[in-house]
Formats: sequence, structure tokens, C-alpha cells
Amino acid sequence: MKSQTILAACLLLAFPFAVANSAPPADGNLHVILGGDHADPTIVRDGEDFYITHSSYRTYPGLTIWHSTNLTDWKPISNALHQDVGTVWAPDLIKHDGLFYLYFPSSGKNYVVTAEDPH
Repeated sequence: MKSQTILAACLLLAFPFAVANSAPPADGNLHVILGGDHADPTIVRDGEDFYITHSSYRTYPGLTIWHSTNLTDWKPISNALHQDVGTVWAPDLIKHDGLFYLYFPSSGKNYVVTAEDPH
């Protein structure tokens, strides 16, 4: 019994999302926001609009900004990065005082890109 408890605790530590999200949604459908290889997503809502971006690693133009009004249908609208600065990962997109800020680490530095409009 004790070994089963320890095993269960180890599985929870190793696979917390698998255990926490093991039950399907009530309607039986999976609700994927942005399918594919889009690691480390960050999303911000601006009124009726949603904007999302994700790690782009060494790809550029990078940090593709996607737009949606329903969290289901997404359209790429712009790229925030137009030159190679190294491996780009774990971005954070926010809006403050009418300005969008996109923070991301790369090559041992922290960067920020700003825009009044994500388009």
C-alpha cells in the first residue's frame, strides 16, 4: 500500500497534466486553441479580439502574431521579429495603456517589442 502511494505521488509529479486533464470535456470534443507545434503560447484579449503568439526558436520572420474573435478560427496577421537574434522561446504578450508589449528571452538577453496595433 505504501509503495502504491509513493508511485502515485511520483506519477503526479512527473505527469501532472496527464492526470489533471485525463477526462474529456463534457461534450466529448477536444477544444484546441491553436493546433500544431506552437510551444509556449501567450494570449491577450483586447475587447472582442484575441491575439496569440508562441516560441519561434530560430525561425524568422519569427514570433508570428495570430488573431481571432472566437478562440477557434485563427489567422496569422504579422511577425514581431524580422531578424535572427538567436533562439526565441517563452514569449509574453501583454497590453498596457494602449500599447502591446511582447517580451522574450534569446541568447542570454531579454528583449521587448512594442506596437500600438498587432497588425
